[in-house]
Amino acid sequence: MFFGLYGALKPDAYVYCQNVIAVALSLFLVVTGFQLAEDRFTKGVMECVVVIGGIVLFVFIGLVGTPTYITDKRVRMDILGYTCIACGVMLYTAPLLLVYTIIKTRDASMLSFPLGVTMQVHAVCWTVYGVMQNDPVIYVPNVLGASFTLVNLSLQLVFWKGPITKELSTPEVEHPKKPELPTLLSRTANLTEDAKPADVEAHKVIASRV
Repeated sequence: MFFGLYGALKPDAYVYCQNVIAVALSLFLVVTGFQLAEDRFTKGVMECVVVIGGIVLFVFIGLVGTPTYITDKRVRMDILGYTCIACGVMLYTAPLLLVYTIIKTRDASMLSFPLGVTMQVHAVCWTVYGVMQNDPVIYVPNVLGASFTLVNLSLQLVFWKGPITKELSTPEVEHPKKPELPTLLSRTANLTEDAKPADVEAHKVIASRV
């Protein structure tokens, strides 16, 4: 957004058009993220960020984008230029916040390699354009961005583990044991065992009578 305003004030059609597209895509990502967020706390945080960011942006455009409060255009361009450099550096250094975690776990799968390549090409192209235009607002953040992105890509190449795949294994199912059916022999044995006490008692009775 700030680079788009910078391109409009300079004026520079390439900077302006590129950042207008970037702002549109960023708004799409914000709206999509808000719709997909299921946690109420996350939605509340996103709402606060959007509202506060919109207020700050509105105030900043009023101060720098118009000569109402700052009449000198060169001063307004300097303020806007320093703001653009700061935002550009923060954009490129954001993935480096995961460097400690990547080195500790030796796993760079949390970073996107295609995104890193795209950011590297983006930074190099804008660096060349900024040098050709002799505009430090354009080439300074992109030189730093190219360096930071190169570190990002190096970490991904060193600690790359490939796509995560899980081996599918068929769980062992324990079949219930079938109940043992009593055979004729076992029934006969049981009857014999049950009959023994009765036979003993009969013999005792006969013996007592005799």
